[in-house]
Amino acid sequence: MNTIITLLSVALLLFFFEIVVPGGILAIMGACLVLAACVITFTNYGAMPALAVFVGSLVVSLLLLYLELKILPKTKYGKRLFLLREQKTSSLSPQAGHEIIGQCGETITTMAPTGMVLIDGEKYEAFSQSGLLEKGTPVAVVKQDSFRLIVEKTE
Repeated sequence: MNTIITLLSVALLLFFFEIVVPGGILAIMGACLVLAACVITFTNYGAMPALAVFVGSLVVSLLLLYLELKILPKTKYGKRLFLLREQKTSSLSPQAGHEIIGQCGETITTMAPTGMVLIDGEKYEAFSQSGLLEKGTPVAVVKQDSFRLIVEKTE
């Protein structure tokens, strides 16, 4: 009986930590422990107690899931674990249109060979075909790659 209780307790603990450490591995391990507890219960006590162990562990698991998703985010510890507000910013630089090809600007970082350029008041990530360029070097846009501009040094 102690083995069954221990297996179920460890399974519930693994289910709890699955919310904090997502990936599915802990939940699969927990499900295997519940299955092992049901098998041990079936071999020692019969089918009805094994069914009761399974249904009981399912109910407790769902209750634990409810507590984790509804109550834990409102606690002091839970507020550090869950993202409570939407992120509205983007880490990508603005995307330039094809009309930018041929325009001139200047480097705002050292281009070795990638860096940032300023064209018409907008900052863009760029790649220098002219190799290393110092900050403040005048450049012209010759091509556009997926997320960056291809620039050359102008005289």
